[in-house]
Amino acid sequence: ARNLFSKRARTILTSVAGSIGIIGISAVIAVSTGVRTYIASMQDDMLSGNPIVVSEETINLDLLMSSMSTADLTATIKGSLEDGKIDVDYMIKSLIERTNNNASFTIQNDITQTYIDYVLAMPEEYYSAIATIYGLNLSNNVYTDITLNELGTKQMSLSTIETMYTEILKLTELKDFASIISSVTSDMEQYPNNIDFVASQYDIVSDPNKSHFATNANEIMLVVGDDDTLTDVFLGQLGYYSQAEFFNIIYEANGDPNYDATLDKNQFTYDELLGKTLTYYPNNTVFNKTDASSPLATVNPFTYNAYAKNSWTDGLELKITAVLRAKENINYGCLESGIYYTPALTKQIITNNINSEIVQFMNASGKDSFNSTAYNGTNLGITYNYSFYYNNLEYTKTGFVGSTSMINSMMNSMMGNSASDIYTITTRELGGINMPNELEIYPTNFELKSNVTAYLDAWNEDGDLVINDSTVTKNERSDVTYTDALELIISMINNLINIVTYALVAFTALSLLVSTVMIAIITYVSVIERVKEIGVIRALGGRKKDVSRLFNAETFIIGGSAGLLGIGVTYILSFALNMIVGSLTGIYSIASLHPITALVMVAISIILTSISGLIPARLASKKDPVVALRTE
Repeated sequence: ARNLFSKRARTILTSVAGSIGIIGISAVIAVSTGVRTYIASMQDDMLSGNPIVVSEETINLDLLMSSMSTADLTATIKGSLEDGKIDVDYMIKSLIERTNNNASFTIQNDITQTYIDYVLAMPEEYYSAIATIYGLNLSNNVYTDITLNELGTKQMSLSTIETMYTEILKLTELKDFASIISSVTSDMEQYPNNIDFVASQYDIVSDPNKSHFATNANEIMLVVGDDDTLTDVFLGQLGYYSQAEFFNIIYEANGDPNYDATLDKNQFTYDELLGKTLTYYPNNTVFNKTDASSPLATVNPFTYNAYAKNSWTDGLELKITAVLRAKENINYGCLESGIYYTPALTKQIITNNINSEIVQFMNASGKDSFNSTAYNGTNLGITYNYSFYYNNLEYTKTGFVGSTSMINSMMNSMMGNSASDIYTITTRELGGINMPNELEIYPTNFELKSNVTAYLDAWNEDGDLVINDSTVTKNERSDVTYTDALELIISMINNLINIVTYALVAFTALSLLVSTVMIAIITYVSVIERVKEIGVIRALGGRKKDVSRLFNAETFIIGGSAGLLGIGVTYILSFALNMIVGSLTGIYSIASLHPITALVMVAISIILTSISGLIPARLASKKDPVVALRTE
């Protein structure tokens, strides 16, 4: 130590050089650890937005990910390169092959009542809520008041309003976007079967004296975005805009001279949002069966009422009881922007509609869906008529009950043909099936998520299961595959972090290797400088191992100094990085070096430098004392 202090300038420079590799590796590990810690802290929050899902049809994500090779992900085009000729790109064959490949990744689950009972019998401490999804589509059965300019105020169904605004957009400069309007509207959905779970994540932002969480069948809730916004299309679909006000939004977007700034409606008060009333009507009211003796009975077996009638008396008024917004500490809530109804309403809808005429008609046909379309000028299926005014002209249109895929609509739009759209409605959407087709399980926290997956895995394992005091053997149950999207996301992120970490550590380890060799050279130089001292030590009775220990002690001290310096600099860099990133993103823990890791890095530095000094120390110990004393 005294010798190193006497050459302190060289010792300091050697320690600094030796610390560079330690700094590089420690910094990489610190960032890797910080990112992992941040992801871990977000996992519980992310569980709310990424529940474990069991559905009738799911994708085998593991098989899909493992099958994706470079060749699969890269499109290869080979041309003949012959002058004057082109190759045929067999798109039809390619589409069929892709469809077949997608089908191979699709799993059909047999969700039975026994399986549902098994999931619902899961220990309650494992989960916060389990949502039982029945696949209902309320847009055909829920009506709202809307002011239609010259036509006055009408009570129209949500699906009709969406169709009407789609047709209106086709008359404007926004016609290219008309086909995707359904993707930006919001369907009414059921919230998870635990209102306390919802309340733990969402605050009531409307007047607390007029608001409460919805629990009854006639109560619904409106969820706004984190920035207190709702889209104009969604508000228009619910009738918050009059037709004139909605047109005015289009006029402004198009730079139309008809734009009237006095009709702008950029904000809504909570009282305005709470004051809206929607009305639900059962299937037998909104769908009218065509007389069997009519020649249209086979072409149009049912007609649909786009407008509610004054004579209807079986409606259920749905009152918005609260406007909700995610709490400040919730980044991934269980609800998105839109309207949410209660599990109680779900039960009432299925009770009312499971034996409705249209459901019985579909059951009798042996099909679980019904298609409507236009063919050669004839409207086939379930249709309705509606009217609107635009630019002082009245338009009367025919609508079709059901939904069409976005791909189908876009293809028809590109080909200039919208008459061949196929609109499909299913028995499940009509409330004709009382068996859930999807279960969404929200684990209590990320630690207990493994308990949930283990419980679900037990269904697929051998052996008997006891469900509500009944024994179910393996032969009596079929395997059910669940989707754990969060686990896949976290696994992919961790794998990516591992790859980057390993690559960077391997790269920075080169500098550590270089510094180790450098310390070996410096130690050897120290041996050459102290040959006469070695001779004196040996002449005074010093042993070979005493000489060896002298130089080993030097490398040990240098290694410890380099390690401590490297760790100190790493902590300073981590603090600076956290401050910079924190000021930009609000995340102040992007780099974090665990104390144990720091001690390990110091130990590695000492071990490597000690190893680097072994050969010079051994050479020093073998010096002949007589020769060493004569060396100048």
